[in-house]
Order: sequence, then C-alpha cells, then structure tokens
Amino acid sequence: MRSTHLLSSLLLIFSLLPLRSLAAPLAPERLLDKLSLQLRGRFATPSEKQEFKAELQHDPEHFLDLYGSWIDRWLEDPAYAKQIAQLHKVWWRVPAETTAQLAGDVVAQNRPYSEIYVRDYLYADATTSSAYQALGAKTLADLPFDSPEPVYVPLAPEETRFRGFFASLEFLSTYPDTDTNKNRKRSSQVFRIGFCETLQNVGAKAFTPALSELPPDPHGTNPDCIGCHRRLDPMARFFDRWRPALMMGGLPAFDQEQAAQGQVHVGGPLGMDRGLPGVTDAALGAIVVKQPEFAGCVAKLAWQYAFGSSVAMQQADLNDLTQLYQGTERMNPLVKKVLLHPYFWSDAEIPPLRFEDIKPALKNCGSCHANARGTRFDPEHYPFRADPAANVSLLKRIWKSVNRYPGVRPMPELPQPRLPIETLDALRSWISRGAELEAGHPTLTPEDVEAILE
Repeated sequence: MRSTHLLSSLLLIFSLLPLRSLAAPLAPERLLDKLSLQLRGRFATPSEKQEFKAELQHDPEHFLDLYGSWIDRWLEDPAYAKQIAQLHKVWWRVPAETTAQLAGDVVAQNRPYSEIYVRDYLYADATTSSAYQALGAKTLADLPFDSPEPVYVPLAPEETRFRGFFASLEFLSTYPDTDTNKNRKRSSQVFRIGFCETLQNVGAKAFTPALSELPPDPHGTNPDCIGCHRRLDPMARFFDRWRPALMMGGLPAFDQEQAAQGQVHVGGPLGMDRGLPGVTDAALGAIVVKQPEFAGCVAKLAWQYAFGSSVAMQQADLNDLTQLYQGTERMNPLVKKVLLHPYFWSDAEIPPLRFEDIKPALKNCGSCHANARGTRFDPEHYPFRADPAANVSLLKRIWKSVNRYPGVRPMPELPQPRLPIETLDALRSWISRGAELEAGHPTLTPEDVEAILE
C-alpha cells in the first residue's frame, strides 16, 4: 500500500516536470524563420528552408546537431552584429551611437565580452571624431574624420578617459551628474547594467511621527533609504572624482586635473571594498567585470535576448549560463545555449504576442496622440493606419521614438524615464513576428519588419 502511494506520488511529480527531452521540434520552416528573426532580424529564405528540411530528412536522429550548425552559421552573419547592437542600445538605454555598435562588433567577433567595459581604444566615426577632438582625446592614431563607419583608434597610455562603456560619451551624457542626484542616478545605472540589480527610491516610509518630531535629515537616517545609499554613495563619490559637466550640446567636458589625481579607494559592497584601487572612472568597468554578479547579469542578458520577459528563467538555467560565461568570457556560447533550449525550438513555444498583449505598453500614448496631428493614432485599435505603408511608417516612428533615436522626438517626453526594457522587448518581439493582430495573422511583411527595426 505504501509503495503504491509512493509510486503514484512520483508519477504526479514527473507529470508536472517540463518534458524537455520529449519536446517535439517545430516544423523546419517555422523553426528556421524563428531562428533567423532572432539572429538576423529577417525571415529565412525559401532556399535556406529547403536546405534545412533536406538535412533533417536525411539525418533526423541528429536534429540538435543540425539545428546547432545553423546557429553557428548565423552567428557569423553580419546582420547578427546589428541585432546585438540593438539589444545593448535598449539595455543600456543610450542613443544609437558608437558604443552599441561596438557591443555588436565585440560579440559578433566572439571577443571577450568584458572588452566593452574595459577597452583601451575609441570606436569612432566622422561624427564622434569631432567630439573627441573637442575634448582633447589623446590617441596613438589619427581620428577618422572622413569615415562614415566606426573604426578602432587606440588610446595613448596617458589618456585615462573614455576607457570602456561607463566612461563613454553616451553613458555620461545619458546619465548626467546634477546637484540633486550627486552621481547616484549614474551609479544606479551601473548596478542595473553591470549587475542586473535595480535600486528603487522608496522614500521616507519608515517614519510615522509628526513632522516636528522627525530628525533634521529623515532621508539620511531612514532605514528604508540607508540600504540603497550604502551601495550607491561609494560609487557616486568615485564618479565625483571626475566630475563631468554637461556642455557642448550635451557632451561632457572633463576636469583633467582631477582625472590626473584620480587615485581613489572605492569602498562599498559587491567587492568594491576589497582594496581595488581606481584610477578615474575608466577603472570602474574593470572593477565591475571582476564581480561574480557581472557573470550572472551577462547570463540574464543572453536569456533576455532570446525570450524577453515571456519565459521565466529558472535557477538551473542561470547557474548553467553563468558557469559557461565564467569559463569562456564570451556571450556567443551563451546565446547558442539559450537558442538550443527546448523552449525556443520545440512545440512548447510560448504563444506569439498579439496586439492585445501590446496594448498595456501603449496605454499612456492615447492621452496625447489620440488627437495629435501627424502622429495621431488610437492605441486601442490596430492597424493604426488603413494604408499599409502609412502603418509601417507610423510603427517605425513609434519604435524610434521610444528608443530615443537621435533626431527623433523622444517618447515618453523628457524628463520622463524611458519605457522599461521588458516593455521595449515585448514591442520589438511583436514587431519582429509581423505585428500579429491575432495569432497567426501578421500584418507586416519581412521587408516591413526590417525597415522598422533597422
């Protein structure tokens, strides 16, 4: 009797486990389209689908090997670099400048991922070369004033600025220092970007007595606030050693004397109290990438790239991907492992997003755009335009506005914060799948999708 009860209990447990080993692959054409959209931003060609289908028919027992070979093949496609650049632009929440292109380049070339944060070179083109020249950047090669594409320009040994993403023009301009945030906002973005940790301002909730009974500085002594300040303030003081001021149309001017005297000790949590010296802000990236939390954050970013917020990441997946990054220091092996996950290639696929799923992301748009000229649309009803070409044009404008492309009016309007990365990822996923009104009914062609997300 007891053994029967044990057997039934085990059967119940196994019935609740995900049947990863028994998952059936998607139809070859559908799977290759899904993979191509993920890695190249466009559907697979008819000839590619036919080739993949023929491979599976010839050797069905080695599905994962054959499928994995297509992942390897498209990880080397130039379009993959653009997809990775787009991922980082959204993740970093910076304009579409050179650092996002650099991220795509570093990942696509399968170089150490930490190079983005600790590089000793500029990644400059004709536009940014003028800005670097105005700031007196010291380099070992001439700046490419005539190059429309970014090129590598090694920094001079004595140049302690611009070394890595946290010392880049884009980061410092997007997250400036002010008299009120004391570099704490900038520091909070380092935690979010480097450690996937969001520190929220909770306010003075812990105090209940009358205002007359409050201490002189309730925020500074509030236990609800102290936890964040113990994490943010040491890094904020670290940034303060450089003290960039927003000048020249939004580009920071640097106090070179302070930079030269920038020998500081970084105190605080996450290893920043382990005696690691800092030499200006450029050293911050080197400190961040050495922390174990950084490896876990790269693992989460690779998962986010494939699934967005539609599939919860299990602890086992996080552990596997973190260990893989620690062993390789590259993102591509993580991307491949995630794309080999049954949740991506099997019939256990998460249902595609429909317009009904996107409505919450657009709920605040109607207050202005329901009656706006030129950009008028009803966020409750889709397609937004009866003319397909006009609908594509409006979607492209929405996409560029919410991602704050240069030269496009940002939405939500400044100084409101950007949309959360989960919302942007859902919107991108919906567009990438053809902006389905209902499941299986895309309203965009592959060419439309490519035009919108370029």
